[in-house]
Amino acid sequence: MSPLTDVKIVQTSLNNVFNDFFVEAGWGKKTRLTGKILLTIRKPLKEVKMSVTFTGINTTKWISNKPFDIEETKLPLIYSKTFFDICTVIRDPKLLKKSQHSADLLPVKNNENNLLSPLEIPFSLDLPENFNFPQTIKDTKASIEYSLKLTMSWQGNSFKKNLFETMIDVTVLFPDWARTKLLSEESPLSHHLPFSAGKCDVHLDIPKRILCPTEYLAAEVFIKSIPIGRTLRYVDVSLRSTFELKGPHGIKAVVHFGIPLSEDRDIPQCLVEGKRVSVTKNWKKSFKLLVDDTLAVPTVTSQLFSIKTVFRLEIVLDDNPIPNVIVEFPVTILPQQENEVFSFDRSEEGSLSSGTLNDSIAIPNYNLNGKNKGSEITKIQNHSHNRQFRSRSSSPVKNNYSSACNFLPNDNPHVSITDQSLYSSRSSVVDLSSPVFPDNKTRQREIMEDLYSNELPLFHKRGRRPSLAEQKLDDLMLDILPEIGEVRRRSLDVNYSHSYYNQDLKMKFNSNKRKNIDVEESEEFKEERTLGAINEEKNVNCNITTGAPFLQYKAIHAYEPKEYDELELVPGDKIAVKRSYADGWAWGYNLTSMMEGAIPISTMCVPIY
Repeated sequence: MSPLTDVKIVQTSLNNVFNDFFVEAGWGKKTRLTGKILLTIRKPLKEVKMSVTFTGINTTKWISNKPFDIEETKLPLIYSKTFFDICTVIRDPKLLKKSQHSADLLPVKNNENNLLSPLEIPFSLDLPENFNFPQTIKDTKASIEYSLKLTMSWQGNSFKKNLFETMIDVTVLFPDWARTKLLSEESPLSHHLPFSAGKCDVHLDIPKRILCPTEYLAAEVFIKSIPIGRTLRYVDVSLRSTFELKGPHGIKAVVHFGIPLSEDRDIPQCLVEGKRVSVTKNWKKSFKLLVDDTLAVPTVTSQLFSIKTVFRLEIVLDDNPIPNVIVEFPVTILPQQENEVFSFDRSEEGSLSSGTLNDSIAIPNYNLNGKNKGSEITKIQNHSHNRQFRSRSSSPVKNNYSSACNFLPNDNPHVSITDQSLYSSRSSVVDLSSPVFPDNKTRQREIMEDLYSNELPLFHKRGRRPSLAEQKLDDLMLDILPEIGEVRRRSLDVNYSHSYYNQDLKMKFNSNKRKNIDVEESEEFKEERTLGAINEEKNVNCNITTGAPFLQYKAIHAYEPKEYDELELVPGDKIAVKRSYADGWAWGYNLTSMMEGAIPISTMCVPIY
């Protein structure tokens, strides 16, 4: 029987029932973490040695796309690195004076009723002031977690050493003095994009790029001139967040959050002889973008993942859907004032793609690549799967990011990640039925209703997004995850612009359940069977990275199918997208030919606004 009855680690300054530690540390200020160990023993312990270790661990979670047996279980790959580790010895019998013969004996303590009571053993840890501790982040996709570990050993019977370990979580908060220091720093930006062949002459001024939630980012756009013979269609500014991750074996991925923090658009026009015409030169406008506290994510830089927010400027000329000018600059978002543990589930997650930041800013550097590198922990679990995938030949990637990733939420165990450096996905195909619909308006209306009612297993944890057709009405919202609350309306009161400029990788389809429709079947039976297939498809968890109900596109290039699940496109065909994927492909309907299948949406189509 163990002589230990109860062992607890509590914080000295907080008499917390749950024994949680809260600390604000680093950022140029010395901090001491103090606590005490409540040790209840039933008999004296000899030669007791005790030490406390404070550790910070950075973790990302991945799921491979290796072909699997449907009866097998798919488990994530957990990739962790220790970025901070400090230890202090509380009690060491070797350091006790030899004259104190009883000092190496830990006695039993009783209370007034002669019952066992805990011994209080204090300890303290001095945290470095030059280390910028990132705040605690707990999420199913990636996390930054801190822990306090007690290691205790004593001499038992027959001179054997007994060992006991216990661990509790420590919550590190973003300190107020760091927030005050960063907000007091000047962070202006002045950027000039000179006139070139076919490009506008633009000047951009941003007075402050370090912000807190609920604050406004001010930006002044000055368009000096545009190419001769072109007209200025609109100017779009927005704040967008990206999530960069690193995994084992050099795999990387970038997630673009689906909904902007804030967005605004202006159509430059002037009055000429009583008529409104497009501006051709010397147009200036000041924009104010709200850092929405419900969508904002703090800027984080760590060994395995980082969160960045960028200011994006787009200038569109004529009827060309591709912007003439695209400029991005990083913006630092500080954590909110209230002390809470941040989770990525607060924010919208969208398409995976490769992004580039054109400038740099002195964002908080958490010094995670410094001297305290710590140890690297890789936990690889069973890479089995319950769906099969086959990847198409992907187009060349223009930067370092060579793999796509979907995260593993708690409520969706069927999400997968592409790890091209680890697994081969040549021969497996995912089954999605491709029914043929009758060519009539009634069936087309049923398709539209199905697009609106289909509940997609997306990762938009922030609830709902306004309908594209009825965006101005608050009561007409499309449920993405019905159990989560609504999203605040964006500042931009126009149709949602789908990300068409950042698609690089290829999607996968599942064709295990495909069944050929008998030619001799009646049209009524075909329609009934088609509706049943669509309803069955609603309950299938697909590897979706982004999407929204009913996004309309128009084909601008002809496309001949190379696989049996692809659709033929003719310039002018109208497309209704049901699901969009990270590689530039989508699953939807060709409303002209009334066919359903895979569509190369990023290269052959443009969105209809």
